[in-house]
This record gives sequence, structure tokens and C-alpha cells, in this order.
Amino acid sequence: MAAIFEQKRLQVAELCGRVERAQARVNSDVTSIGELKAALRDAEAKQARHQVKLNQLKAKLTVAGASLSKKEGNEATKPVNLVSSDEEDIKEEDIAATMDDDEIMSTPEPIIQRNYGNRDRTAKRHSTLVKSFETIHEDFPTVVMIDGQWQELTCRRCGINCVPGPCFVKGVRGFRRHYNRGHGGLAPEKGAFHVYCTLRAVSDVDVTLLKAGQLARDSTTPILPHHSFVDPAEKSTKSIHPDFPTVIEVDGVWVELTCKDCGANAVRDGSEFMQSEMAFRAHAKRTHDAITNAGLDGYCNMRSVSARDIDLMTAGQDPLDHQIERMGYFEIAARTARVPRSDTGLRSHPSRSEPATSIDLADGRAKTAPPSEKKPTFGDLFGYDDASDSDSA
Repeated sequence: MAAIFEQKRLQVAELCGRVERAQARVNSDVTSIGELKAALRDAEAKQARHQVKLNQLKAKLTVAGASLSKKEGNEATKPVNLVSSDEEDIKEEDIAATMDDDEIMSTPEPIIQRNYGNRDRTAKRHSTLVKSFETIHEDFPTVVMIDGQWQELTCRRCGINCVPGPCFVKGVRGFRRHYNRGHGGLAPEKGAFHVYCTLRAVSDVDVTLLKAGQLARDSTTPILPHHSFVDPAEKSTKSIHPDFPTVIEVDGVWVELTCKDCGANAVRDGSEFMQSEMAFRAHAKRTHDAITNAGLDGYCNMRSVSARDIDLMTAGQDPLDHQIERMGYFEIAARTARVPRSDTGLRSHPSRSEPATSIDLADGRAKTAPPSEKKPTFGDLFGYDDASDSDSA
């Protein structure tokens, strides 16, 4: 009973953690939706004001055209080119008077479509967005000027400040891109950096150093690439054998990778093993909507491989201590539909049956696992009396 109670406690704790993470995502989505709705209302109000001003300008244009026609005399029947006419009565001051000062400052520079290639158009577009956030130095793009104060930015979700490789995220735009791609969010374009960034004020001493391109010294949190960054040269992902691509070496230990959510180690139809860590990362993000920026252990289970299995797999032979089978998501989903189990996400019991002994594998005879290794029944998990209880008694 103590083991069953402990298992239930772990399952409840895991469920509570998942509920908290889901609630945090919902709260973030609600905040983003509210800001987007506010931006939409502002845009609709601006559109209405611009329409009124457009009608006023059209009326002025009509009056100017009529006055020009009267002055031309006999040429009144000819079309008048008001754009190129030197006697145009509409002055720039009149047009500027119809626009608010804040709109003149916030209106982005129009994107002129010319046949200059995608690079020019992209540069033009980027130059019109997020202009107000000045970076302190090109070597420290995570320190930007916000509301008259130099602030250091980090991701609000995972706390990172660097991209793959020892490079800082490129300003507010870079954190927004990281939030959208890494956390599946939809961050607003303007004025909502607090949704996806955490701010930390930088001291005057550090500001002076950073402006000179030197490392900050006055802060307790150094402005360096986040500790989650691992140099690819220091992290070996070479598999033990081409026939077993899910067995890799991590920190000097050979481990077998499986999905942390469903236990899969193969593509969806189970036709072949996943070939790399990136395959597991893509599977976790696409199938389970998981956050994949916390490292390999954030979306993969890593089971240590015994020394005997290491020697066998290195030689291209099947392991004996723990058999490795291809398990795709479709097969796991079908088994889940047939066998009731708790929806906790914990893989305290393997999703595939393990052999009872190595002798059975050597003889080629498939036998069921002993009762101690069988999956818990519905009664075991939730405390109901069933046949298994009577057998154990």
C-alpha cells in the first residue's frame, strides 16, 4: 500500500505541475488577446479618423481644381494635372494640419515595392519596426533603452538571453521571435515586450562599461550568455551504432532516448527510429506542444544503458539486458485507447513489455514478464479491489 500511495502522490504532483504550466499559458494568451484587441480598437479608430481626413482632402482637391480651371480660361476643358501643377493652391501646411503630431511620429515609412530584390524590401521593412528600442552596444544587444532607462532583457518563459551558439538575442525583436518560435506564443508587435521579456535595470557603472564594449562588473547577474547554452563541440550526439540512433552519449554516459510525454522513439508510423535529438525536439513540439528550449532532458527520457548492452550494440548486435523496439506515436496512441491508464504524462512503467530474463531472449522465446513487472491495473492505481488484489493476497 505504501508503494501505491507514493505512486498516487507522484501522479497528483505531476498533474498539479501540468495544471500550473497550462494555467500560465492561458494567462499569457489572455494577456496577449487583450492587448491585440486594444490595438485593433485603436487601429479602427485611426482608420475612421483617416477616412474623415481623406474626405476633407478630396473636397479641398475639388475646390483647387475648380479654381485652376477658372484661371486657365480657354484651357478649362483640358485635364488638369494637379500633382505637377506649379499653381496648386493646396499647401503642405494645410495637409500637415489635418494630421495629429503623434500619428506623424508613429506612421511607418511606406514600403516601396521595386524590383530591387527581396533584400532591399526586407531591410526597408525591418527599418520601420521597433525603432524606439536603442541597444547600448552592438556586442550587448540584450541591453536596450526603455522609458529612459537601460534595461537588460531575458526571456520571461525560460530565462535565456542567447541563441544557439554563444550569441546574444538581437534586441526586442529577437526575443519576440524566440517567444513565437520557441514557446508557441503570439507576441504583439509593439508596446508589449513585457509579455515575453523580463527587465532588469542596469547600474550607471555598468552602463559606462557596456557603452565602451566592456563586460559589466557592478551587477550580481553578469551579462553573459545564459548557462543553458552548451557548446556543440562539448556535447557529443553521435549514436552508438547506425542501427540504434536513439542511443547516444551524454556527458560520458550512453543513454537511450524516448519521448518524455508518450515514450515514442520512432517516427509516427513506427517505420524507423528517430535519427537525432532534433527529431525528438520536433516531435515534442509538433505532437505535444512542449516547450523545447530547456534542453534535452526537458523533452526526452534518458535511460542508462548497461555495459553489456553497450558492447553488443557497438558491435551491431541486439541488446540483451533491455530490448530496444521501434515505437511510433500511432501505435502508442492505439495501445492507450485499448489499455486504460492515468493521464499523468509519467512513464513510471514502460509502454512496451520487457523480457523476463536474458535467457528467454537468447532462446528466442517470447514470454510475459513476471507479475512484479506487469503494468498496474486500474484497481492498483486508484485503490479498487480486483482480481490482482486477490492474487497477491
